[in-house]
Amino acid sequence: MTVTGRDHCSNWERARRLRIILAALVLAALGGYRIAEYQPLQGEGDDISPAEVRNLLEPEEVSVNLRPLASTKDAAVEEQRWRDITGAPYSAAFREKFSYDHAAVTVTYRQVGKTFCGTLRAKGLKPNFAYQMKLRGDYARDFQAHRRLGFVGRWRLPGSGTNFDDWDYRKAEDKSRVESYLLFDYFVTDSRGNTLKTFYLNSSLHVLWNRALNGLWGNRDTIARTELVRREEYAYDPEMLDPPGAVELWAENQKGWQSSRPAVGEARLPTGRYRCDLVLTEESFHRQSEDGGGKWATVLGGELDFVIYYGKL
Repeated sequence: MTVTGRDHCSNWERARRLRIILAALVLAALGGYRIAEYQPLQGEGDDISPAEVRNLLEPEEVSVNLRPLASTKDAAVEEQRWRDITGAPYSAAFREKFSYDHAAVTVTYRQVGKTFCGTLRAKGLKPNFAYQMKLRGDYARDFQAHRRLGFVGRWRLPGSGTNFDDWDYRKAEDKSRVESYLLFDYFVTDSRGNTLKTFYLNSSLHVLWNRALNGLWGNRDTIARTELVRREEYAYDPEMLDPPGAVELWAENQKGWQSSRPAVGEARLPTGRYRCDLVLTEESFHRQSEDGGGKWATVLGGELDFVIYYGKL
């Protein structure tokens, strides 16, 4: 029997989504006021002149190596996923040997521009595997960027919950304990765990869905991508070495959960400097209840420093 994402959606998640939808309807009836509307802090972004932007960050492009955030041998709060995008499990030998300490992931990005863009090169990740690409705020380094990212993307408060909105953030007494992040893209590795990805931030996404594992559950807000799957002996048991196959993936937009978030292709980061992190999160496709299903473990990250500027230089 195939288990879909609907079966894994908890009552808490359903209640949260219903509350968001009802709140949006009430607000629309009251004149369309959106509590999620981003409001810059006084003077935020206004003090950046063209001359300062030109001299602020050099050179034009920089590269950063992503580092493991937790060893595969550590008992992390978030469990890693040990199945590929088709749901096929990795072998016990692969699970024992694999470590993100051995992966090589380099991100090259433009330091000044109208959005965050660049390329990601990766070797030695999990094969035939989907990773979310996120910008994550760092409150200690740059609380303003931390705030901007959350109002375009998402918030995560302490505890086991995930789907928080701007109202939850506003009510939080200690903002330094609130995680802000923006899921803007994703990629799938090849049979050796490698990829070359060009990215251009223009969307605020919620999660990924998988036709093979989730059926048609989940809003098809982005154009579906067909990903080829080829399994090799180093990562699978012999009975898993099927002929090559294909899986259809797509992303659900965050706007379906928070009406103030931008539509796909229309996300724009507010003007300003961003000292934040780029992190990679394993996509679990809501399969956390099965053995090796994972729970959206964030596994790699690196520090960024860039400026969003829409004027002429």
